[in-house]
Amino acid sequence: MFSLGTFAQEKRKKGNSLPPEKKVELQVARMKIELDLNEQQTNEIQKILADRQQKRAKIRAEFEDRKDSLQKPSSEQREQMKKNRDQEVKAFEEQLHKILSASQYETWQKRKQERENKRKERKEKKADREN
Repeated sequence: MFSLGTFAQEKRKKGNSLPPEKKVELQVARMKIELDLNEQQTNEIQKILADRQQKRAKIRAEFEDRKDSLQKPSSEQREQMKKNRDQEVKAFEEQLHKILSASQYETWQKRKQERENKRKERKEKKADREN
Protein backbone atom coordinates (compact mmCIF):
# COMPACT_ATOMS: atom_id res chain seq x y z
CA MET A 1 0.00 0.00 0.00
CA PHE A 2 2.88 2.35 0.72
CA SER A 3 4.37 1.78 -2.72
CA LEU A 4 1.12 2.76 -4.38
CA GLY A 5 1.26 6.18 -2.73
CA THR A 6 4.80 6.67 -3.94
CA PHE A 7 3.89 5.56 -7.44
CA ALA A 8 0.95 7.96 -7.55
CA GLN A 9 3.17 10.87 -6.54
CA GLU A 10 5.73 10.00 -9.20
CA LYS A 11 3.02 9.75 -11.83
CA ARG A 12 1.67 13.18 -10.90
CA LYS A 13 5.11 14.74 -11.34
CA LYS A 14 5.60 13.01 -14.68
CA GLY A 15 2.31 14.29 -16.06
CA ASN A 16 3.43 17.86 -15.52
CA SER A 17 6.81 17.50 -17.24
CA LEU A 18 6.13 18.70 -20.76
CA PRO A 19 9.09 19.85 -22.83
CA PRO A 20 9.64 23.62 -22.59
CA GLU A 21 8.78 24.13 -26.27
CA LYS A 22 5.45 22.37 -25.80
CA LYS A 23 4.65 24.48 -22.71
CA VAL A 24 5.29 27.66 -24.71
CA GLU A 25 3.20 26.35 -27.61
CA LEU A 26 0.27 25.55 -25.32
CA GLN A 27 0.50 28.88 -23.52
CA VAL A 28 0.52 30.79 -26.84
CA ALA A 29 -2.45 28.77 -28.10
CA ARG A 30 -4.39 29.50 -24.91
CA MET A 31 -3.58 33.20 -25.11
CA LYS A 32 -4.50 33.31 -28.80
CA ILE A 33 -7.94 31.94 -28.01
CA GLU A 34 -8.57 33.92 -24.80
CA LEU A 35 -7.30 37.23 -26.15
CA ASP A 36 -8.17 36.84 -29.84
CA LEU A 37 -4.58 37.59 -30.91
CA ASN A 38 -3.71 38.43 -34.50
CA GLU A 39 -0.79 36.74 -36.26
CA GLN A 40 1.76 39.47 -35.46
CA GLN A 41 0.81 39.47 -31.76
CA THR A 42 0.97 35.68 -31.68
CA ASN A 43 4.49 35.66 -33.16
CA GLU A 44 5.76 38.35 -30.79
CA ILE A 45 4.30 36.63 -27.74
CA GLN A 46 5.71 33.28 -28.91
CA LYS A 47 9.17 34.85 -29.01
CA ILE A 48 8.82 36.48 -25.57
CA LEU A 49 7.55 33.29 -23.95
CA ALA A 50 10.30 31.18 -25.53
CA ASP A 51 12.96 33.58 -24.19
CA ARG A 52 11.30 33.59 -20.79
CA GLN A 53 11.18 29.78 -20.75
CA GLN A 54 14.91 29.57 -21.54
CA LYS A 55 15.76 31.98 -18.71
CA ARG A 56 13.60 30.01 -16.28
CA ALA A 57 15.23 26.74 -17.34
CA LYS A 58 18.66 28.23 -16.66
CA ILE A 59 17.57 29.45 -13.21
CA ARG A 60 15.98 26.07 -12.46
CA ALA A 61 19.23 24.30 -13.42
CA GLU A 62 21.24 26.58 -11.13
CA PHE A 63 18.77 25.88 -8.34
CA GLU A 64 19.09 22.11 -8.89
CA ASP A 65 22.90 22.36 -8.80
CA ARG A 66 22.69 24.23 -5.51
CA LYS A 67 20.18 21.70 -4.21
CA ASP A 68 22.46 18.79 -5.17
CA SER A 69 25.39 20.36 -3.34
CA LEU A 70 23.15 20.84 -0.28
CA GLN A 71 23.88 24.57 -0.23
CA LYS A 72 20.95 26.64 0.94
CA PRO A 73 20.82 30.21 -0.27
CA SER A 74 21.52 32.86 2.32
CA SER A 75 18.81 35.35 3.22
CA GLU A 76 20.53 37.92 0.99
CA GLN A 77 20.59 35.47 -1.92
CA ARG A 78 16.91 34.64 -1.39
CA GLU A 79 16.08 38.34 -1.34
CA GLN A 80 18.06 38.89 -4.53
CA MET A 81 16.31 35.93 -6.18
CA LYS A 82 12.95 37.45 -5.24
CA LYS A 83 13.97 40.84 -6.64
CA ASN A 84 15.16 39.22 -9.88
CA ARG A 85 11.89 37.32 -10.21
CA ASP A 86 9.85 40.48 -9.57
CA GLN A 87 11.88 42.38 -12.18
CA GLU A 88 11.38 39.57 -14.68
CA VAL A 89 7.62 39.58 -14.12
CA LYS A 90 7.46 43.37 -14.45
CA ALA A 91 9.48 43.30 -17.69
CA PHE A 92 7.24 40.55 -19.09
CA GLU A 93 4.10 42.51 -18.26
CA GLU A 94 5.55 45.66 -19.85
CA GLN A 95 6.32 43.72 -23.03
CA LEU A 96 2.80 42.30 -23.09
CA HIS A 97 1.33 45.75 -22.54
CA LYS A 98 3.17 47.01 -25.64
CA ILE A 99 1.94 44.10 -27.79
CA LEU A 100 -1.67 43.81 -26.64
CA SER A 101 -4.49 46.29 -27.08
CA ALA A 102 -5.93 47.87 -23.93
CA SER A 103 -8.90 45.49 -23.83
CA GLN A 104 -6.69 42.44 -24.48
CA TYR A 105 -4.32 43.46 -21.71
CA GLU A 106 -7.22 43.99 -19.32
CA THR A 107 -8.58 40.53 -20.17
CA TRP A 108 -5.13 39.01 -19.65
CA GLN A 109 -4.86 40.67 -16.22
CA LYS A 110 -8.28 39.33 -15.20
CA ARG A 111 -7.38 35.80 -16.32
CA LYS A 112 -4.06 36.03 -14.49
CA GLN A 113 -5.83 37.05 -11.28
CA GLU A 114 -8.30 34.17 -11.68
CA ARG A 115 -5.44 31.68 -12.08
CA GLU A 116 -3.68 33.09 -9.01
CA ASN A 117 -6.88 32.80 -6.97
CA LYS A 118 -7.37 29.18 -8.06
CA ARG A 119 -3.74 28.41 -7.19
CA LYS A 120 -4.21 29.89 -3.71
CA GLU A 121 -7.41 27.88 -3.19
CA ARG A 122 -5.68 24.63 -4.16
CA LYS A 123 -2.79 25.45 -1.84
CA GLU A 124 -5.16 26.13 1.04
CA LYS A 125 -7.11 22.91 0.39
CA LYS A 126 -3.85 20.96 0.33
CA ALA A 127 -2.76 22.54 3.61
CA ASP A 128 -6.14 21.69 5.16
CA ARG A 129 -5.86 18.04 4.07
CA GLU A 130 -2.35 17.75 5.51
CA ASN A 131 -3.46 19.11 8.90
